[in-house]
Amino acid sequence: MDMDAQDARRQTLNVFRIKMPDTKVVPVESGSKTLKDAVSEAMKDWVRNLATTHFLVGSCFGPHPIPTVIRD
Repeated sequence: MDMDAQDARRQTLNVFRIKMPDTKVVPVESGSKTLKDAVSEAMKDWVRNLATTHFLVGSCFGPHPIPTVIRD
């Protein structure tokens, strides 16, 4: 799981819980170290490892109108 470096530091307890079922948390140190950079790195990793990786999104993100469509 990629997580932006700022959130990984702020959400130490959540990172601990994520790691419990043997999940690897990778703090993203590239770019501005934000959610946008974490999503970009996660998608790059997914494309490089299609045979062994599943990509699940737990947030509503993307260009308009995607967030509005999901919200409504």
